[in-house]
Amino acid sequence: MILGILGLLESHRIAAISIIGLGILAVPARKNLKQHISRPGAWFRSAFVDPASFPSGLSVTGIVLCFLAFLQLIRILFHIWFIPPYVWDTMVYHMVNVAEWIQKGRIHSVVSPIDRVYWPATFEVLGSWFVVFLHNDLLVKMAPFLAYLAAGASAYAIARVLDLNRILSASVMVFYLFTPSLAVQATACKNDAGIAAVYLLMIAILLDLLRNGPRESFSLHRQFLIVGMAFFMGVGIKAYMVFIALAPILI
Repeated sequence: MILGILGLLESHRIAAISIIGLGILAVPARKNLKQHISRPGAWFRSAFVDPASFPSGLSVTGIVLCFLAFLQLIRILFHIWFIPPYVWDTMVYHMVNVAEWIQKGRIHSVVSPIDRVYWPATFEVLGSWFVVFLHNDLLVKMAPFLAYLAAGASAYAIARVLDLNRILSASVMVFYLFTPSLAVQATACKNDAGIAAVYLLMIAILLDLLRNGPRESFSLHRQFLIVGMAFFMGVGIKAYMVFIALAPILI
């Protein structure tokens, strides 16, 4: 967003600045980098693999969940690759911002007769990230897809906080990701998937804090910092985040 406002919304400039920024971030995180890289594999084994219950080493439920997740992934990849954005709101005001910013190389207020163009546009900024490098809208649907994955991960975390075991929590995640309205939003380039992601992230962190209390591995100030960032990002995506924040505030 800052680079866009400064008129640096060009691929080579963003790439150079990002490489420098990643290098700076990697210095304090280098000790934990290996641990973070190994976590996804450990999570998959603990959530899906049950050697005692099935000859292949994968539980029957785990096989079904993997198959369902694979079907959904294939459907979404098909949408991303072959089908352009087609939802009315997307074509009228979401993509208008993205197209104008990419063409001009900067983020600015777009002159348009559609008032909604001027609404909070944080999600359009995320969409622009996937367009600026190829200068093509081929990957513009990756922004809602990543929000879709984040919403699913948060649903899994909430289920774990509520003391469901890993396989049941994975089931909650997979079936939540099959919710028709959310599955459509995963490739619609609208901002509803973004709101679902940041909202469920807030709920997951706060529920964990409420039930398990602070922990050394995830300090209290970091938890509140992430919740605050998620809230303000949500406000930037859709203004009604202010109204639906009642539940996180009560927690």
